[in-house]
Amino acid sequence: MADFYPSMTALYADSLNVEGTTYGKRWKRHEWSQTVEAQSTDNPETQKVITAIHGGGIEGGTSEVALAVAGYHPATFLTATDALGLHDFWMFEGLLSSGNTRLHVTSTNYDEPIALELGNTYRRSLFAPGFNTRALRKTHTNAAFCQLVVAIRKAMSSVN
Repeated sequence: MADFYPSMTALYADSLNVEGTTYGKRWKRHEWSQTVEAQSTDNPETQKVITAIHGGGIEGGTSEVALAVAGYHPATFLTATDALGLHDFWMFEGLLSSGNTRLHVTSTNYDEPIALELGNTYRRSLFAPGFNTRALRKTHTNAAFCQLVVAIRKAMSSVN
């Protein structure tokens, strides 16, 4: 399937696309803090970012994976209590009742300024995938989804 828009710039330039109606952007950046002068690196929360460039209705399950891996419950936004940390995240989400696939922009053409800045700022970036299976679309209550999130969160906590 060919993308309807060749870039995010083109998507944003189309007057039919309205932020908050057609699409939404959500992100969270933790405050940087240096606890001691000799600290050689940022606090862990500011070293990794989880991104979902095809969230909402564009690719099912993508937003849920990004939020859960970042340490937030996908439905309630409560923080995880698993001691694996919280991570910054960025999400672009299709908000239409149908036809969100027209908001898909291939990652190699993804020139969204905030997403690019985040990608260039962090030591590690993880892109959340979408799901095509109906079982995994029932995301935050599905055992397979929970196992996937735990595995990714454990891996993220062990990477500097």
